[in-house]
Amino acid sequence: MAGGIFESTFAAAAPFPANIIRPVLPCLVMLVLLTRSKPALFGAGIAGACLDLLSATPAGFATARLLIVMLCVEYLAEHVATNRSLFSAMALAFFAGILNWAFLLLEATLGNLVLSSHIFLEPWSTYLLIALANVAITASLFLVFTLFTKRFLISIKTQ
Repeated sequence: MAGGIFESTFAAAAPFPANIIRPVLPCLVMLVLLTRSKPALFGAGIAGACLDLLSATPAGFATARLLIVMLCVEYLAEHVATNRSLFSAMALAFFAGILNWAFLLLEATLGNLVLSSHIFLEPWSTYLLIALANVAITASLFLVFTLFTKRFLISIKTQ
């Protein structure tokens, strides 16, 4: 919830270096890696509702977009990136950022065509920077969880 509030209020109005910090997707990717789908989908719903309610943009549909993105990330975590390593966490975060941008682009296009509304998106290069920032945030969260909880460590028996 705090991530949704931060993203809808501060991140949208911040100047350049701070506006690419969007903590919702990295936190949700870590929830997928830690607990799998139910808490991550619940978190996506709450963060999306906060984004929908508090956002000043006319795009809306953040709840549906985040739920679909998290379902895709959860599917990839179950079937493709099954080892829960740092690199799979980073790949899932990058994928989530790019998929989120694709759904934003789809929302804007459909809004312009169907509703005759003008939804303006940031340039794709900004979303690429946001996806890379998501990777950095996810890597930091992964390392903090590994350091303090020993959750992602692999035990190797030596003789």
